[in-house]
Amino acid sequence: MIGLRKLPNAQRGQVPGMDKLGMILGPLAFASLTYGVSQGADSWSSNKTLIGLALGLAALIAFVIAELRSRTPLLELRILRSVDFTTGILVQWIAQFGLYGALFLLPQFLQQARGFGAFDTGLTLLPQAIASGLMMPVAGILFDKIGVRWLVVCGLSLVSGALYQYSHVDLTTESRDLIVPLIMCGAGMGMMMMPMNTHLLNKAPIHLVNRVTSLTNSMQQVINSLAVSTLVTILTSRAASRGAEMQAAAAASGVDPAKASPEVLKQATQTVMAQGFADTFHIMIFVALGGAVLGLLLRRGRKGGDGESRPQAEMMHG
Repeated sequence: MIGLRKLPNAQRGQVPGMDKLGMILGPLAFASLTYGVSQGADSWSSNKTLIGLALGLAALIAFVIAELRSRTPLLELRILRSVDFTTGILVQWIAQFGLYGALFLLPQFLQQARGFGAFDTGLTLLPQAIASGLMMPVAGILFDKIGVRWLVVCGLSLVSGALYQYSHVDLTTESRDLIVPLIMCGAGMGMMMMPMNTHLLNKAPIHLVNRVTSLTNSMQQVINSLAVSTLVTILTSRAASRGAEMQAAAAASGVDPAKASPEVLKQATQTVMAQGFADTFHIMIFVALGGAVLGLLLRRGRKGGDGESRPQAEMMHG
């Protein structure tokens, strides 16, 4: 009843047709690229990796050309002609990639290297969710007053600080050691994610604004998939490198790994995994910092009194 009375009565529009070619090329491109990156964990010169990356790049180029020529594109790429919008979505992608370095890797570290169960891992991560929830309404108020730039810069700076602390994890790390960086990461995420989405809506050309949500949502899913596969590749590579270093050190000291007890081997495996996670967190610091620097390029969106404005900022409080 409330919806019938309050929601606007929008007229149904006519859709000229479907982008069948885009529906084929888009998933093919993104799936192939993700597959190629994930296979890079084993070898970047293997046939599977090279075929996946080559097929993905070729399909991606064909997809972009098809979308720019289509009257009803699956993804409206023409919106990227807006410099402000393109800058904003680029910052969002980098921020999301850097954020996944914290959101995806830390639970894996707790369970694989530290041996936490699923319930204990969830309890450990609880401060992050609480901090994010508390920061979101504050970020909405600040967005109306100062715009998106400093929210993104400060948010990614907090995430970078959290990643720096994560890069020092080892087998002695306890849940209480992670409370502060978890709060920093959650606050940073809550500070920038919703303001960034609203900023993109404000910066989109008026005649293409109805296509913004589909573009940003679909690309976020693609970036998430690429982030996971890339992070797993980096983690696997760093763990293998650390394992080789440990074996070389053991050989130099005259220790035969084949004669080690199961407990020693298990301890060595967990140590190698912890070092691999720490190295990966260290790499992700620079990704997050790069996003913070690019955030300085963001310009404030249109204000509500402008004749061409749209009240997207109200979504922050709705």
